Amino acid sequence: MAATAINKKFNRAVQLEKEGDYETAQKEYIAIIAADPAFRRAYVNLGSLYSRMNHFAESIRCFEAALTLGRDYITYFNIGCTLYKMNDYSKALASLQLSLSLNKQFALSKLVAGLCHSRLGNLTEAEKNFHDVLKLWPDNRVSLTALAIIYYNRNKYDYSLQMLNRILYLDAGNIKLRELKSDILLKTGRIEETVKEIKIIKQKAD
Repeated sequence: MAATAINKKFNRAVQLEKEGDYETAQKEYIAIIAADPAFRRAYVNLGSLYSRMNHFAESIRCFEAALTLGRDYITYFNIGCTLYKMNDYSKALASLQLSLSLNKQFALSKLVAGLCHSRLGNLTEAEKNFHDVLKLWPDNRVSLTALAIIYYNRNKYDYSLQMLNRILYLDAGNIKLRELKSDILLKTGRIEETVKEIKIIKQKAD
């Protein structure tokens, strides 16, 4: 198959994915790889497609095949994310570290690494990762929420409140986080602020 025809087929597969026709897109990517085993982008896209379809083993095989044709931080990140979905947090971390070795500023690899450390109970490392994410992406709600919970569980209420206030500035209607904030205010004896927060929660809930 000529290069022009393969690129046309690849673009069709991408469009099919966007339209939600995963089965036909999958067949197109497989056909492209059969016609040109060195067409790296087809492996990457097929790997991502398999991951969305929860076909995790197939996904990883595609990403690993792509890596034989060239290393890049996104593909290692994709493997890390797939392993995270499989609850294999230690292996996910190893892949995410490889991603960061190629791009130290890639916030998403730091974010998923933080989630892996949290799952493994390595809260000091998780905290470090989430703070690294916030240096690059100050409004990242996953990191802010994770840090708020880590600090809450460590009884570091002032730090937890700092994180919660940053999230609530972005998402004022988040009732669950406001309930956590009111609980902290009550635990720390800030009664007037607690009452005020409870009133806000009631208003948001109505």
